[in-house]
Amino acid sequence: MSELLSATPHDLTGRFETSFHTGSPVETGAFAFRDRDHWFVAVDGGPTILSTPRSSTTTVGKSTESGPPMRHLPSRAPWDLIVPSTARIFGRPDDDWMVVGAQPSDHGLIELKLARTDGDERATALADQRCGVLLAISTPSFHQSAVVDSEPNQDLLAKLA
Repeated sequence: MSELLSATPHDLTGRFETSFHTGSPVETGAFAFRDRDHWFVAVDGGPTILSTPRSSTTTVGKSTESGPPMRHLPSRAPWDLIVPSTARIFGRPDDDWMVVGAQPSDHGLIELKLARTDGDERATALADQRCGVLLAISTPSFHQSAVVDSEPNQDLLAKLA
């Protein structure tokens, strides 16, 4: 698991989805991630956020606000998938889950078995060692997934310049 915690993903683009088992609407969107200082997320029907070392821009509908750079990734999808060290699944003091097993799969994928740190609930995650990301986290309350483009979308990455 140390590989995932120390992974430094870069130049990734793709789509993400979060669904809640409570029946709340599914959240989907697109992302671009050059590094922790250069990223973009567009939630379908919701906000679009662009952050670079110089500034950040948040757009909701026709309203746009500019501000200082965001020093930390927001605690929301897709970042806990794309930057695994931000996921709360590694049994650290503030984490909700801990890895209790790992099963290698095809094509560099690893299925992680998770246990709740404060109870008996079980969950799973799917990691891609090739690009150092989590492709899915599935718990009793939510399911998150990301599809990373095999060839990064250069138009999205260009927004991060």
